[in-house]
Amino acid sequence: MNNGFTPRNMHCENANEIYLVGRNSLFQAGAVYKTTDLGDTWQIYNTGIDCDLFDIHFLNDSVALISGDHGLVLRWNKNSFATEILDITPDKIHVDIYPNPGVDMQTIVIHSPGSDKLCINLKSIFGSQVKEVFKGEIHKGMNKIKNSIADLPVGIYLFEIEFGDRNKLVYKIEKR
Repeated sequence: MNNGFTPRNMHCENANEIYLVGRNSLFQAGAVYKTTDLGDTWQIYNTGIDCDLFDIHFLNDSVALISGDHGLVLRWNKNSFATEILDITPDKIHVDIYPNPGVDMQTIVIHSPGSDKLCINLKSIFGSQVKEVFKGEIHKGMNKIKNSIADLPVGIYLFEIEFGDRNKLVYKIEKR
């Protein structure tokens, strides 16, 4: 398997045909990996789309739907390797936090339709402030913010994410 690939999900068509979807940091894009020899060799299909792919479901012998971040849905043909974007919603804010649950470090990925002020606070399950994770400007598109949770006790926490003065989102995370 090539370096730089982070698999998110696996689909087994049969004992010899296995697909992995995820992100390849070498391509800076979502990718599908296919093996027909139980993982000895892999074919790589680069989508060319700067995203993380999360799941793959085959509709028939050749066509699959692949879901990704930011509301992305792809129709992918394994025979022609054609990729078609079915749905992407760039006018909305999308947030992904991984790994969740986490142990040491978590990544907060925010896809924003435009530049905006952003404030991220980590709070206890009771709502008291644990720490300010980020305060500043984000740009249009994908923004990644790393957050160390290594020094926190095991438990449930909340990320309170404020975009400008119009949106406030709360996400539950778990520290293991």
